[in-house]
Amino acid sequence: MKALLALLGLVLFASGAQAQTVRQKAELSKRCGHQVAEVFANSEHLFPARYENHYNFRLKTCFYLVTIDISGEAPAKTMTLFDLNENREIASYTKLEGPKGFCFGQGMPEDAWCGTEMEWRALIKPFMED
Repeated sequence: MKALLALLGLVLFASGAQAQTVRQKAELSKRCGHQVAEVFANSEHLFPARYENHYNFRLKTCFYLVTIDISGEAPAKTMTLFDLNENREIASYTKLEGPKGFCFGQGMPEDAWCGTEMEWRALIKPFMED
C-alpha cells in the first residue's frame, strides 16, 4: 500500500512538473507574440509586410520572421528572420525573378542560392520550431 501511495505521489508530482512546463511555455510564447507585435507595429516598411513569431523553448529565445511581397512588373519577396532577444538578424531570403532565391545568414555559406522558399524554410526550421 505504501508503495502504491508513493507511486501515485510520484505520478502526481511528475504531472505537476510537466503542467508547469506547459504553462511556462504558453506564457513565454504569449509574451513573445506581444513583444514582436509591438516591435513590428513600431517599425517602418516601404512595402506591405507581415510577420510570424515563435518562442523557441529549446533555445530560450523569441524569433520572428518578416515577409514582404513586392508586386509589380518584377515581383519579389523577401523574408528575414530575427532574434528578438538579441535584436539581430539571423538569416534572410530574397526571391527575385528566376527559379531560385538568394539567402544568407547563420549556418549558410556566403552567396548561397538556396532554391525555393520551401527549402529556405527548411533551413530556418530549427529556429521556428522546438
